Amino acid sequence: MRKRTSAPRRLMGSGGSMEDWRKIAGTSPLIKPPGFRKKISAYLAEPGITQAGFLREVAKTYPDSRKIQSKVLDDFLSKGASAGSTSVVFYSSYVFFEKMRIRDRKPKSKHRLEMEKLHPHGFETQTTRQLCDMYGERAVHTKTSTRRREALIRGNFSRMTGVSPTLQEEIRPRRDGMHVLHAQAAGTGPGGFSVIQFDLNLAKKLEFCTCEPLGQLEAKTMRGGPIAMAVHIAPASDYDPSSPPNSSIGMSIQELRSVYFFKNVTAPTLITWHKCNFWNSHVMSLAFSEPSVRHAIIAMSVAQEHMSDVYDVIQGDVQIHESVTEARKKFALEHYTKSVALLAKCIGEGGAGIQETAMINCIIFVTYNFMCADLNTAMSHLRSGGKIYDKWDKVRRGAKYGGEASLDVDLASMFKILGLYALEDDSPQPTPLEQYHTFPNLSNAKWSIENLIAEGTSHFRDGSMRSFNSPDNPPTRHVQETENAYHYKLKQWAFDFESLVYSINREFTVEEQDEITSLRGGTAGLAVANRLSEISSMSVAVIEAGDKVFNNPNVTNPNAFTVALETSIDWQYSTTNQTHADGRIMPYHSGKALGGTSTINGMTYIRAEKSQINTWGVLGNEGWSWDELLPYYKKSEDFSIPTLAQAASGATYDPDYHGEAGPLKVGFTYGTLNGSLFDIVKATWNGLGIPTNTDLNGGQVRGISVFPSTVDRDANLREDAAKAYYYPFQSRPNLFVFLNTTANKIVWEETTDAEKIASGVQVALANGTLTTLNAKREVIVSAGSLRSPAILELSGVGNPDILSKFNIPCIVPLPGVGENLQEQPNNDFAGFLNTTQNGSVPYVTYASLPDFLPSLSLPNRTVLPLWANKIANSLKTSLPTSTILHLLTIQYDLLTQQPNPVPDAEILFASTPSYGAGPSTLLVTAFWLLLPFSRGNIHIQSSDPSVYPAINPNFFLVDFDLEVTVELARFVRRFWTSEPIAGFVQMISPDFRVIGQNATDEVWGSWVKENFVGNSHPIATAAMMPKELGGVVDARLKVYGTVNVRVVDASVMPFQVSGHLSSTVYAIAEKAADMIKEDMGGDDYTAEV
Repeated sequence: MRKRTSAPRRLMGSGGSMEDWRKIAGTSPLIKPPGFRKKISAYLAEPGITQAGFLREVAKTYPDSRKIQSKVLDDFLSKGASAGSTSVVFYSSYVFFEKMRIRDRKPKSKHRLEMEKLHPHGFETQTTRQLCDMYGERAVHTKTSTRRREALIRGNFSRMTGVSPTLQEEIRPRRDGMHVLHAQAAGTGPGGFSVIQFDLNLAKKLEFCTCEPLGQLEAKTMRGGPIAMAVHIAPASDYDPSSPPNSSIGMSIQELRSVYFFKNVTAPTLITWHKCNFWNSHVMSLAFSEPSVRHAIIAMSVAQEHMSDVYDVIQGDVQIHESVTEARKKFALEHYTKSVALLAKCIGEGGAGIQETAMINCIIFVTYNFMCADLNTAMSHLRSGGKIYDKWDKVRRGAKYGGEASLDVDLASMFKILGLYALEDDSPQPTPLEQYHTFPNLSNAKWSIENLIAEGTSHFRDGSMRSFNSPDNPPTRHVQETENAYHYKLKQWAFDFESLVYSINREFTVEEQDEITSLRGGTAGLAVANRLSEISSMSVAVIEAGDKVFNNPNVTNPNAFTVALETSIDWQYSTTNQTHADGRIMPYHSGKALGGTSTINGMTYIRAEKSQINTWGVLGNEGWSWDELLPYYKKSEDFSIPTLAQAASGATYDPDYHGEAGPLKVGFTYGTLNGSLFDIVKATWNGLGIPTNTDLNGGQVRGISVFPSTVDRDANLREDAAKAYYYPFQSRPNLFVFLNTTANKIVWEETTDAEKIASGVQVALANGTLTTLNAKREVIVSAGSLRSPAILELSGVGNPDILSKFNIPCIVPLPGVGENLQEQPNNDFAGFLNTTQNGSVPYVTYASLPDFLPSLSLPNRTVLPLWANKIANSLKTSLPTSTILHLLTIQYDLLTQQPNPVPDAEILFASTPSYGAGPSTLLVTAFWLLLPFSRGNIHIQSSDPSVYPAINPNFFLVDFDLEVTVELARFVRRFWTSEPIAGFVQMISPDFRVIGQNATDEVWGSWVKENFVGNSHPIATAAMMPKELGGVVDARLKVYGTVNVRVVDASVMPFQVSGHLSSTVYAIAEKAADMIKEDMGGDDYTAEV
């Protein structure tokens, strides 16, 4: 069908932006075809007017007196009410009747007034206009025939030799009936420029509108109603092919080739997996209307383009082992990143319906499969994707389709498309992702994607089932909630993909310099990285040896503590033979995952004692006291106020000590229920002289209390450092995380200055490649108390005598590295509860030495020199005995100070199962010494970073530690045998046959040594204290002898704390981030609470 338009004069200047016409588009209906059909019919009915004569007069509106065929007029008159707005009859008739009004001295029509309002400069009628077919050839050919338009507009751009024009596109969302794509085309050749208008519903014929060089195109109504649009056409002299496009998506020659390859090779191949109309209509429609899909198919095509014998590959007869050039890898990944980012934005703004969103997400998954050369999985996903899209399309069009129950089935199937488990438990698992060729880090991306899938499925299942089983939620609301849940998870997936691809892309540009490089994405490392990346101009790289585990049920389930221990996400360290503990070798747990040990710990959130933090300042660390650290405890925290049921079960708190705006969710676990057990336990402890503590996190921990945990109470999920500080912020373009990447050592600038400058970090990438990540400003070591000292020693920072054993040059002599290790020995009792009690409440008791050592006088200070000398001889440390004695004296004073001695014992209770009580309800009471006087160390055993360091906590080196533990065990036994708890418990471990009521110290001591385990609470191996006391970092956490290396983790804590480590580690990281910002000359950053 021929179409011509009287091209208006320029609406915008040559410098106008696409935003200008957006303000105009859709503001008013310019012309409605139905009115002109009536006008034409009435005119033809007038006496003496023939159709041929009318067409001749209409054709005169064109300078070239173009002839209009009768069939064109008949077609226009027979169209529906909203069609034909781009027909040549429509525009020529409009001009014809407007000229008649002028001739008859009638006022301007309403439509003309609206047109002139938009086009105040009038219409260009003098310049000769020509139709321009734009092919990807050297020239843009001008055509006067209309017979070739259909092939052009259907996307058959197969002739692409030489230089292709640059196509710049701005796309309005497909809403409110908008089905038109505008394109700004710039090219060279005899035809100048042309504008293409695409009908996005490609099931019907597409139409082609043109305008003259430097003109404007206006297009009107399509099926969904009238819309006004204009496109600026730049002159050839303004076209600079090397400049970036002004609009949101610019297509280079390679990009155009990729789109064409998908259209002409990939899509026809895929027809064998789903009906032709699906690929010719739905997918290509999305490709033109959704930038996300366009970028995805570009990446897909690059991955597929040079694979031989596509059909055989898809049928599984051939396995491709093709190596792809680095340039093509980077090109594909760049478009994959854009695709994911645009999808995230589209979902976040609510600009896509669920069927479009599902299809886009499906294509993104398939793009990943293509990049992995796993075409079987890709085709399986795409085939299912087309079927589900068709069903949703029927629902969207209002077709009868099974009601709300079927929507649930479709959603379940949609998860299958994306490689997810469906709602039904017996649904088959997705095809494993086989990788014939792997991009750098794509093997790790595979596991990340599978993790995302599992988390999304769990979220969807929980949300939909919870809604479905609730009588308050009718089915219609259920459907809406499942859609909302689905969109929410898609957004989370998109952000994760975006961050993933950023990390992959970084591997092509590792020579770039980051402002900050953080060694380890653990509890402290992610918190610091998050806060520093708040400054958009500061790039931050995080190096993590593990992977993402936020969908691992052994991690996310708050009731599954200990299940993740000794798995792949645990470093699984071991101690040396413990000479003073019967030579036992103890396992040592530390998280090897994004989030560090916060992914496998007990989640207990209990802060340090106020006087303990104040002691840090007494050591000479200016700026470190309880009052100065409390704002950072609160800054990190998002505290959930106890529910009424939790409050009734004993959960109390003081709002003055808690934050509500931090990233870390803290609260009482979902399983904290009403029950009588806690009242029994509390009454028993009160009878033994232990008071009730309203809030353990207020600076004094002594007493019995229900304790909070690092959990997302509402979702009933563990809250680890990655979930709090990374996942919600991972789309930041200046925050990079290198997963499955091991930090080997710090790289130094060559200098003769006394203070050394770190220039980067040597890392082993996931594929085993050694490379250096450059650090422009600082290197932050945050690998934890067990690994941070090892990294320092491998980097030449430490005791020269130790470094020389492994031929490591000493860069900074610092004997305190790895020394001063303090760890707690953990024991437990167990017993059965009878059936008369119920309820599950997490509670803990803290006791000071006078609470359980009334008959044993504390040794006086005269024993401290003996202990110091024993430590010095045992460890062969370079620290003088006088220094060790000074530190022991400070700890002694904490334990004996009056009137509030620091608690030295923790007794933690846990019951199993989590809900209710019965004959199988097991009450476990773990207890441990909080502040041991024994000291150990950690040192490397090789210059090879893969060799674990030697860890020697030196349990019970000081006899007093064993004596206190024995008395603590007796104290816990006394609790179990006291009323009222004694009437409800049957002791099973240790029972009275093993350890009698009057057992001796020797019997108890043997039992303790045989049954204890390390508490995995190591601290002080890079202590923050003066260098002469064996310190490693100063009060700004900067390593002595360096300009730009800091340590931020539990290793800087000079003494053990009476609470649990994670809460204090988060606070240290928050404070460290502010100090780093201040030291970099930024604004006055302070903790906001």
